[in-house]
Amino acid sequence: MLESVCPSCSSSEYYLKCDNCGKVQEDNNAVFCSNCGADFKEESNECPKCGAKMTGRICDMCGHDIAMATSLGAVAASVASKVSCKVVGHNFLGCKCTRCGETRDQGHDFRPVQGKCEQKCRVCGKIDEGEHTWVPVNGKCEQKCKICGETETIPHTYDGDRCTRCGKTKFNPVKFYKENKVISIIAIVLLVLLLLFGAAASLPGPNEALTPSSASEFKSLSYQDAIMQLQEAGFANIETEPLGDLIVGFLHDEGDVSEISINGKTDFSSGAKYDKNAKIIIRYHSYPQSSNTQQSSDVSDNTTSSDATSSDKQNDSLAQQSSAESSASLGNDTSSPSAQQVVKSSEADEILTMFS
Repeated sequence: MLESVCPSCSSSEYYLKCDNCGKVQEDNNAVFCSNCGADFKEESNECPKCGAKMTGRICDMCGHDIAMATSLGAVAASVASKVSCKVVGHNFLGCKCTRCGETRDQGHDFRPVQGKCEQKCRVCGKIDEGEHTWVPVNGKCEQKCKICGETETIPHTYDGDRCTRCGKTKFNPVKFYKENKVISIIAIVLLVLLLLFGAAASLPGPNEALTPSSASEFKSLSYQDAIMQLQEAGFANIETEPLGDLIVGFLHDEGDVSEISINGKTDFSSGAKYDKNAKIIIRYHSYPQSSNTQQSSDVSDNTTSSDATSSDKQNDSLAQQSSAESSASLGNDTSSPSAQQVVKSSEADEILTMFS
């Protein structure tokens, strides 16, 4: 039951700690634990759950905690104590309650894990990440942990163009150009051609136009402004469609764009390329047309048609009157055939002038 303060260096200084409950004893020569009464003289115990030999509080075979209740009566009392833990609180021993088995994040009994930079609590099994012990690797710009073997890269240390650790040389564009002039010139020419080709591909053709705004940006405009922008961009086939969805007009004003579709597509970005004759439909918010408005429009149509009819009647009456006057003049002067011809020709001219 004697544990060294430092198990790695085997220091002669020690303290007496009970493996059953974890209590540190004030008297290093004690025979029994002052907290749980465990016998310090016993070298090993049998696990009450699996029967394996164990020297500490936790069984290495099944993980049983001997500080928990083991007898049947104690088990029944432990079940009842779970309720009492909710009322009066837990009876923690280290990081684990001896009545209900609930754990807490304090009082852990951490032990280092072999081959890993971490430690594990023997009671609840919590893993605590430790720090790596880095050792530089010869000839490489990296370091390696001597405990777990994990490696990580470290920055180069350049002396001029060459790293003093790994010997790698950094890229020097001036030096590369001097050593590879032909390759550098070809790469520059290809880069310029690529940029020019990309710029040319983004330009619209003779029968194409670019959208001045995206579909979402058009929704902040009135339909008149949207039509103006699209026409200025070169689009010609534009239609409007009032929705008649406004009641009060709190959310939208009359004429605000609700949706714009180009060839049936309602989601497009600014600068998208389309044919100039692509069908564009602008749907906008509007108030529904009332029946009174329709009746007034019908009345105005009827008035217009009646005015046209009366005008036609007046023209017909004028034509008949002119014909009668011509006939009368012919009756008065029938002696000369040439005069009759002159009257007929003048009558025809007057009729044509009147109807034109």
